[in-house]
Amino acid sequence: DDLGLWLLARGGAAAAVGRGILRLAPWILRLLGIAGTAAMFLVGGSIVLHGLPMLADGVLLLLQTLPDGSASGGVIRGLAQLGADALVGVTSGLLVVLVVTGVQVAIRNLRPPQARR
Repeated sequence: DDLGLWLLARGGAAAAVGRGILRLAPWILRLLGIAGTAAMFLVGGSIVLHGLPMLADGVLLLLQTLPDGSASGGVIRGLAQLGADALVGVTSGLLVVLVVTGVQVAIRNLRPPQARR
């Protein structure tokens, strides 16, 4: 958006481009936030899978049942691996949220009633 403001101050055609950038900036930032969140789930799921060899071996066995030997087989296996990474990442994230929330509730309930809020 700084570039958009700079272009807007230049006037003429640059100002029109600057206005366009300023109008698109919130949408681009939302898209980056969504893409970044998805990427973190994928990366986190991949890390968890690599850290749990039995689970990783199970996913590998499932992936080997998919078609291979062609370009589309590679795409299908790649998408399936991404799906597994995403599923493990979202599940792991959900488990972390549940544990943290449970600990927060437990700590809050340990306080005397008059100190609770």
